[in-house]
Amino acid sequence: MKIEIIPYQESWQEEFSLLKERLKHLLAPLEPEIEHIGSTAVPGLCAKPIIDIMAGLKEEAELDVSAGLLEGTEFFSMPVYNEQIPFRRFFIGAKKGVEPGEVVHKNRSSHLHIVPIESEWWNEHLLFREYLKRNDAARDIYAKVKKDLSMHEWSHGNRYAEAKTDVIRGLLQDAKKKAGD
Repeated sequence: MKIEIIPYQESWQEEFSLLKERLKHLLAPLEPEIEHIGSTAVPGLCAKPIIDIMAGLKEEAELDVSAGLLEGTEFFSMPVYNEQIPFRRFFIGAKKGVEPGEVVHKNRSSHLHIVPIESEWWNEHLLFREYLKRNDAARDIYAKVKKDLSMHEWSHGNRYAEAKTDVIRGLLQDAKKKAGD
């Protein structure tokens, strides 16, 4: 499979805003904090046209409650990933009219990560986003890697994500150093 990377779209901010309001309504009993993360949250950065969303919950015990609240909506739970990252629940937001078995990349509108708000995962994703927003050189490095990797054929979208890991870790370490200054 090829990974589609396109230039930054101003509409991604509006798409996130609509998804945020929808999720605030669906997850209202949990009072989540909802953030736009990933490349679509960084003006000027190329990205897959899939909005990455992070919802922060006060308690890890609420994670499974979130899955129940999203059942029967356009957000399909992916419990296969619960074992890999037990403190996160991952959902794929499907485009209108898409059934659960049809959520290949072209049919996705969003990826939703639900994690405890006090987790390292939460903090690192926000730090990384802000670092890329403020640092043109870091954003350009990341963009080049994404574009280069998008030229390859991938057996699964996760292989593409894994291929970016070393660069992300390096940029995140730079971000942490600068935050500590």
